[in-house]
This record gives sequence, structure tokens and C-alpha cells, in this order.
Amino acid sequence: MRNLDGVIRLHRWQVDEKGRKLRELQDLAQRLSADIDGLAAELRGEQAAAARSVEAHAAYERYAARNMAQRRNLARSVAELESEIEAARAELAEAHGELKRYEIIQGDREKRLQLRAKRLEQMTADEIALAGHRRRQPVPGNA
Repeated sequence: MRNLDGVIRLHRWQVDEKGRKLRELQDLAQRLSADIDGLAAELRGEQAAAARSVEAHAAYERYAARNMAQRRNLARSVAELESEIEAARAELAEAHGELKRYEIIQGDREKRLQLRAKRLEQMTADEIALAGHRRRQPVPGNA
């Protein structure tokens, strides 16, 4: 694995996809919860209408039973979504951890390369200085 850029790019994409999936599940759960609240509000409105009219009161029982069944179904769906959301969070955390590991490896590799380059640069500078020092020294026997 000479260069980790491709691997890191792949893991970033996976983190983005898992994050997108999590947001979609959370949005769906919020919409279903809002639908439950909407059905509860409708039921309260129908209760008020049934209290005012005998005809509405006769239809209210069927409506209330259907409304409550819909709310139960939606609540069950929200509960199922919550477990999916938890699984998606775990997947996202795992993918994010994997990405971080590769980024740390890449950062360490870059630091080692920079240190090696600095050492080579220093060795070159030392060689140049040593060569200059040797040139300035009188050669024994030539003086």
C-alpha cells in the first residue's frame, strides 16, 4: 500500500453514504412521528365534532378505531426504524473509525517521508560544509 489516497477516498465515500442513509432513516422516523401527531390531532377534532352532532357520533367509533390502528402501525414502524437507526449509527461509527485509522497511517507516513527528506537535506548540507572545510585546509607537505 504505497499510497493510501485511493483507500482514504473510498472510505470517505463510504462514511458519506452511511451518513446519508442514517439521515434518511432519521427523516423518515420524524415524518412518521409527525403523522402520528397529525392523526392524534385529527382524532381530537373528530371527538369535538362527535360531541356536537348525533350523526357524527355514530361514525366516530369506526373512525376512532381506524385512527388508533393507524397510529399503532405507525408507532410500530417508528420503533422498527429506531432499531435500524441504531444499526446505521453503529455502521457509521465503524466506518468513521476505519477512515480515521487510514488517515492516521497516511499522516504518519507523510511525517516519516518529511523527516527522511530533512535528514537527506541535512546530510547534503553537511557534505557541502565538510567539502568546503577540506578545501580551506592546507595540504600537509605543500606549504
